[in-house]
Amino acid sequence: MMGKQQMSQSLNNESLKTLLLVASSFTFAYCFGVTIHEIGHVLAYQYYDIDTIIFVLDPFGHSYMEPIKDYAPGELLQRSGGSLFNVICACLVSSIFWKKHNLYAFPLLMWSGAAFIQESVAILLDTMNGLPRDWAFVAAEGVSVYLVLALSALFMFIGCAIFLRLLAIAGVRTHHSNAKIMTISLMGISPFFVISLIYVAIFFTAEDRGWILSKSIALGASVLLSLLFSLLFKPLYPVLDKVLSIKTQTIKFEHVSSSIGIALVFITFCTFFYN
Repeated sequence: MMGKQQMSQSLNNESLKTLLLVASSFTFAYCFGVTIHEIGHVLAYQYYDIDTIIFVLDPFGHSYMEPIKDYAPGELLQRSGGSLFNVICACLVSSIFWKKHNLYAFPLLMWSGAAFIQESVAILLDTMNGLPRDWAFVAAEGVSVYLVLALSALFMFIGCAIFLRLLAIAGVRTHHSNAKIMTISLMGISPFFVISLIYVAIFFTAEDRGWILSKSIALGASVLLSLLFSLLFKPLYPVLDKVLSIKTQTIKFEHVSSSIGIALVFITFCTFFYN
């Protein structure tokens, strides 16, 4: 009886560590991706010799930059540069750590998946909710909406594949129940968007209420993605293991505390740039 209790407690500890690792890593990855996205816009505008007069980091609400002069029609890089810079940087940086699957670098690995999902949802929101934002301008410049949406679908596919692989690296296995996989996915992604929605509802003015819709859509998308991950993990695991060899590792509390610390430090860093 004691042996069964110890085994059950060990399994519960492993699940808790997996959950905390995924949740803290996703929080860092999303916030970091928002920052890199805005830096991409700044660099794109500088490419056209346009300086930035405002640069705000507020990942839970609305990060943005404002150039010294208005967007020039025909220069699409100024609008698409943020999304493209985010996914390219995420791939380049995290590719360094993929082979070793270093769990201390798990937040950066998570960035590679979160960046694609993040930008996929951003493209959908920009083109579908009518707000004058990045990809809405790209479509307005004559780029086919279907092409823009196809890019969103491609980003979502890549992001989901990476996230499913990361779940395996974080200790999720095929013998785990769908309910457990769903719980880890849901609690790893959705809390960030719940906090974002509450934050926007409390602190944003009536003029910015359109962001409540955006945050609500993002929260709904995170729930749907969590359900999708729980359904696809087991059937796709053999494929991912064959194409992208998955290395089994033991998660230690040092890995979890490191990931939580990185997330907290970066969020604190962002608050100093909030105006």
